Amino acid sequence: MLLLIFAAPWDRDPDVPSTAALDLSFEERLEEKPASGRLLSLVRGKGLSLYRMSEVIRRAAGDERIQALMIDLSAAEIPHAHAEQLAQAMRVWRAAGKASYAFSTNWDLSRYRLAAAFDEIWMPAAGDFSVGGVAMQMPYAGELAEDLGIEPQLERRKRFKSAADVIAEEEMSPELRVALTQFVDDVRRAALEEIVDLRPALGSPEALEAALQKAFWSPEIALELGLIDRLAHRAVLTELLDMAHVSAAEYLPVALDRADAGGRRVALIAASGEIGDGYASPLETGRIAAVSLVETLRFAAEDDEIDAILLRVDSPGGGYAPSDAIAQTIAAIEKPVVVSMGSVAGSGGYMIAMTADRIVAHPSTITGSIGVIGGKVVVEELLADNGIRIETVQSGRNATINSPLTGYSEEQRALLARRIDAIYDAFTGAVAENRKLTAAQVEAAAQGRIWTGRQALGLGLVDRTGGIDAALAELALLLDEPSADRLSVVEYPRTLDRAAPAACRRFRRAAGRDAAGLVGPAGQGHRTPRGAARDSRPDARVPPRLGAAPPDSGLNPIFSPAAYPCGMSSAPNLEVLIANSPEEREEIYRFRYRVLASGGQRSFASADAAAGTLTDPADKVGMAVYLKSGGKIAAALRVIVAPLSKLPAYIRERYGLDPFFELPDLTVSLTDYLVVDTKLVDAKAASLLMTAAYKIACAKGSAFDFTNAGTGEVAVFERLGYRRYASNFQDADFGFRVPMVLPTGDVEHLARVSSPFHRVRGNAQPDSERVNWFRRTFADACDAVQPAAMDEEALWSFLTRRLDQTPHHSIPLLFALDHKDAMRFLKLATVINCDAGEHIVNKGDIGNEMFVILRGSVEVSDNGLVLSRFGKGGIFGEMAYLNQEPRAADVIAREPTEVLVVTQDTMKASMAKMPEVACRVLFNLSLILTERLKMTSGKLVAARNADAA
Repeated sequence: MLLLIFAAPWDRDPDVPSTAALDLSFEERLEEKPASGRLLSLVRGKGLSLYRMSEVIRRAAGDERIQALMIDLSAAEIPHAHAEQLAQAMRVWRAAGKASYAFSTNWDLSRYRLAAAFDEIWMPAAGDFSVGGVAMQMPYAGELAEDLGIEPQLERRKRFKSAADVIAEEEMSPELRVALTQFVDDVRRAALEEIVDLRPALGSPEALEAALQKAFWSPEIALELGLIDRLAHRAVLTELLDMAHVSAAEYLPVALDRADAGGRRVALIAASGEIGDGYASPLETGRIAAVSLVETLRFAAEDDEIDAILLRVDSPGGGYAPSDAIAQTIAAIEKPVVVSMGSVAGSGGYMIAMTADRIVAHPSTITGSIGVIGGKVVVEELLADNGIRIETVQSGRNATINSPLTGYSEEQRALLARRIDAIYDAFTGAVAENRKLTAAQVEAAAQGRIWTGRQALGLGLVDRTGGIDAALAELALLLDEPSADRLSVVEYPRTLDRAAPAACRRFRRAAGRDAAGLVGPAGQGHRTPRGAARDSRPDARVPPRLGAAPPDSGLNPIFSPAAYPCGMSSAPNLEVLIANSPEEREEIYRFRYRVLASGGQRSFASADAAAGTLTDPADKVGMAVYLKSGGKIAAALRVIVAPLSKLPAYIRERYGLDPFFELPDLTVSLTDYLVVDTKLVDAKAASLLMTAAYKIACAKGSAFDFTNAGTGEVAVFERLGYRRYASNFQDADFGFRVPMVLPTGDVEHLARVSSPFHRVRGNAQPDSERVNWFRRTFADACDAVQPAAMDEEALWSFLTRRLDQTPHHSIPLLFALDHKDAMRFLKLATVINCDAGEHIVNKGDIGNEMFVILRGSVEVSDNGLVLSRFGKGGIFGEMAYLNQEPRAADVIAREPTEVLVVTQDTMKASMAKMPEVACRVLFNLSLILTERLKMTSGKLVAARNADAA
């Protein structure tokens, strides 16, 4: 049995043409931390962020397929720190000697700062060239607050702590004006210096400033002075780049699915937003929840496969206690920790950074603000003036101390001042201790004043200016690595530990937690931290991702990652071996049992609980291939290669092999029983094993490789080149299975489906005789419906015929989607045919798919009791799809039935490529579940009323 729960559709690169232009255009602001969670990570696994956009640029620079790059910044929000980060990545692109174009209908200083890193800057003549300076504007409503009867009762430490001035003051203080003037001057100066560094023809910063003033609001003068390179609309630029265009989101899987650098692994943790208590929802990106961040930091600290931590901080501050909790957690981590500051890391944002081993800030980062403000805004007079009277009943002193309806007493005001003093002293004392500064140095840098990253460097508040690349360079030094290029960045968190609250675990399961815990950035497998709980789950299986491997002239007894590069992430620590002794085989059987059966959720007829082994009769004739990591078995599979006539009768019967006896002297292979312990290795370990198995089959002369798949796995195997060819069967342990076959010599088909096995075959000649026989004998298999391989119109026509109306009108999941979006989603699904009486779903199964009926009908039953029936367009399996709990009932085909299978991987791929479509589908699913819950509740109420009557 091939045991797979897939994290993504083989994490294959998108279809990037041989010559393409990369379009980086985006709207609004790039987040530091994309939304996480399972199905909507999907968003985290594939969503754009500032770091990921930088990686897209860097990876594309070395991709021969990407010949040009463009960006439209018309609707983008670009903080100066973001411009600095992306411009640094663009320096890598420029070094590759490829063309780049920046376009916008309106240019301001921060947009133009980024555009300077491109070869050409475009805008329409009708646009606005308004590259001016830098300004900060603050409203002061103190007079209005007084007139309204609103009284701010606040304590601040110290004079530059201006967060509440909007309501507490009537005008800006002279000292604050001086400080902020120095701040904006430094940001403007840094921008001008970077622009002339990127475009030397513009001269000095002073010359650039004079040119900008002259060209303000005049695109024609800007063109004349060389500030821009062409006046034209975006359509002209698009026409100029006469090649296929690939968006940054489409290219992102390529950027993140890169081979491990072979050096140390760095956990990149994003902390973005205001700092508060508690846990964060997986969908939140604008808040730092202290408990969640502390857990993530601890997981990374305890993960043996993580050598250092890069914490990206983008926060204006927040609560003192949660900020202190995060700072103390960082201080206790023994691994190197470097903080990379984003646009802002002030107040509490600086507090959580100060205990790191190194702090790196962008030149334009807003940092510092080392100070405290506290108190309340009292509206007692406002309410009284409007006829609202407050009466208070209390027991105990200070019961109303935090109430906005009552002002502080003198005693309470003294308590507040004492508390604020204590926090300020603790804050500045901690800065002095962690930054190795004197009290006088800290006081000069503190008092609530903000600084740019460049100013903070001079004050000793940070160690270096630069972006994420500079922070990685600091980590390389701390790790004694010769270069940051030796570091491999892993976005964290990678998995959910049982220490997280039950509510959070339930949410993430409902959002589509895959059984192996592998949902992560763009194909990066992620492992349960070694210091975390190691509960053995029967569904803890990993999807392989097959990488390229060179053709092999023969079967080697031992495969090494160095000899067969398959995209392994930890190759130096891995060995792929063939079990040659009974002791090795026994160890593999115990490994299977530990990973699959010891949790108790699923019972295995072939399990020996007393011996702790899991085996079946096929093991007697199979070759056991296994992978070791750190001396422990981390993954294993079975390969049977034999003359067809020598296979056991039960295998020939199960796989329907009788027709193959027409071919004389036929050798075949069976590849199955793949099990991976995700706590030891990631999903790419399976890639090495599957590639080894394919090479074994080819080297041993196998003409056909057979396997079987669950409903959610069929599409993945079809992308590898396998085809459905025989009747489905039921397995005592794993339920509904689809037999599949791969003609190993069908080079044409492997190329057509872009199978990674095609690269393994190299220049080998096709096995034309046997391939042609297969195509004749199994014509239906060759013509089977594979949505991914069909063009959109053919798929639409097929589904319309099956459903008797258009899919987005008959499939509730597709409501409100237009034709194009519905097709884009459906091409990620697959179609399965079932005979009458077949159990499509068995009670107790753990699956990650739901089903839409295209033809025929099914009934849902429990112990023979029919619970419901569904016909064309009906949906079933959605509850187990969401939470991966055991199926609650059997689903049986009442007649020949065709079902569309939508897996969690379908949703993940959809969220990666077209998040707006995936969100609509998820919304439709929520409506379906709500309606079913309503119907069920109605039945329960009716039954209760009937009993009462």
